[in-house]
Amino acid sequence: SEKDENGNPKWTNEAPVEISVKCKSRSNKGCKKDVYSQSFYESTQNATIQMEDKEGNSGGCPVDVYLDIDPPSKPVIDNQYHDIWVNKNYTIKITSVDKMSGIKQFEYRYPNSTLIAGDGKSENEWHVWENSSKKAGDKTPFESTEFKRERGEIVEVRSVDNAGNYSEVSTTIIKIDKTA
Repeated sequence: SEKDENGNPKWTNEAPVEISVKCKSRSNKGCKKDVYSQSFYESTQNATIQMEDKEGNSGGCPVDVYLDIDPPSKPVIDNQYHDIWVNKNYTIKITSVDKMSGIKQFEYRYPNSTLIAGDGKSENEWHVWENSSKKAGDKTPFESTEFKRERGEIVEVRSVDNAGNYSEVSTTIIKIDKTA
């Protein structure tokens, strides 16, 4: 199976994934077919391709599929100050789960902002929270970096899995006013 830049299995969200394996028989008579192929259309990490030799013995060959066509769950945002004015920095907690490939990252944007973020991109473009990945099935919340800038606006949040599927977008309202 293919590996990503970090040496992890490379997932895809493009079905079908077709896998072919060469048959090797333990007897002298050989296999009924030299190559056995199977196409996978549903989210699958590992599977078995069945083969048969010319004597009628069958067996399975384990294969890695790494197909994930299902998006992560819609993020649930825990914002203790949702739509409440505060005069301090604070974080939010976000829970989203991906059962198959795991969450690669959480992303956020301010859809109505005209400001430029620290990375030089507009705040209304999607930005990645660093170190926000989660293993498949992990239900622990991700804690965002601190919201510091004075503002009173909507922030949108989504999660992206390791196969490139995007969750639905969730929103919360950040209201910070530090000026007397």
